[in-house]
Amino acid sequence: MKAKMYTLLAILFTVVSQAQETKTMLTDSVLKHNNQQEIKTNETIKSSQEAEIKAQKAAKKAEEKAAKEAERAANRVEKEKRAAEKQAKQLAKDQKKHEKGVKQFEKQQKRVASAEKSVSKAQDRLAKEKKSLQKNMESLEKKKRKGKLSEIEIQKENINISKQQIKVKELEQDLEDAQKKLVKTRG
Repeated sequence: MKAKMYTLLAILFTVVSQAQETKTMLTDSVLKHNNQQEIKTNETIKSSQEAEIKAQKAAKKAEEKAAKEAERAANRVEKEKRAAEKQAKQLAKDQKKHEKGVKQFEKQQKRVASAEKSVSKAQDRLAKEKKSLQKNMESLEKKKRKGKLSEIEIQKENINISKQQIKVKELEQDLEDAQKKLVKTRG
């Protein structure tokens, strides 16, 4: 019986030691599995952190790029605004210049019209004076033929006719001056 007991004890001891070994192996296996899961979890966390950092960097770059593009767009808008203001100023300047030119043209036209009116008036006065002179000369000749005038009256009439002739010469000079002024005004 002792031998059976020793055998049993030896078997029990072997079984217990195998159980402990199995337990140790299981524990090691579980620990390895847990370590691997922790490593995987750590790697997952690390990779997700890296991905998050990359995403943050990409977002930051995209923000910077968008900010630069917005700044460029604002600069373009400002430049276009300045160009539009410059063009508006130039347009206003050109319009003022045009209006000034129109006013000068209108003034010139008024001067020309006035000069033409002066020429016309001078021509009318000259024509009337020549007609009056012609009429007075014919009247004097008629009265001389009929013998109705005395020598003094004839001299008075000749003086009046001479005055009229002088006036005609003055009117001709005025007409010539008015025509010169008209030519100069039309210039």
